[in-house]
Amino acid sequence: MKLNKKGFTLIELLAVIVILGVVLAVAIPSVNRLLTNARKDTYVQSAKTYISGARNAATSGQFFLPITTSEITIIPLEAIPLENDTYKSSFGKAWNSSVSYVVITNEGTEEYPQYIFYYASADVDGNYVDLTKESELTRTSVKRGTHKITAMTNETENVEEVKSGVKLTTSSGDFSINGVTTFTAHIYKAS
Repeated sequence: MKLNKKGFTLIELLAVIVILGVVLAVAIPSVNRLLTNARKDTYVQSAKTYISGARNAATSGQFFLPITTSEITIIPLEAIPLENDTYKSSFGKAWNSSVSYVVITNEGTEEYPQYIFYYASADVDGNYVDLTKESELTRTSVKRGTHKITAMTNETENVEEVKSGVKLTTSSGDFSINGVTTFTAHIYKAS
């Protein structure tokens, strides 16, 4: 006697559905983690692009290069000349302009300056990088939540304003260079 089976049995269909459900339950969190890590990596690369733009503009004389360790230069991201930049984070959100900037410091001497670049930014959705040295920017630098970045708005009509007694705050406390925590800051206006 010859059986002619057409299609699947109910048990076979249920087994396939259960297997697909298990695969999806494992795959979706992994895919989300991969996407988040890719966005964080892009966020860091974007930070390095802003730093590079600030370095190029500062060395060409567009921004002030600090002379002493008690001086810093603060440049909002919008003031940094970059080609084809939308001024959005890799998460697709606009930067919070008052807390998104590059800081230039001189950690050397007047005769032998050693310019170090720091980066801080936050987007309007709560993704941020605390004030971090360029060489220390990694995927783990990108955080989500409430930041403690010091707001640096420049409401002046001038392109640059010099302020004394400026303190910058980070998650780990006051920003310092060689023990100095209060700076004379050259703050540029966002364009």
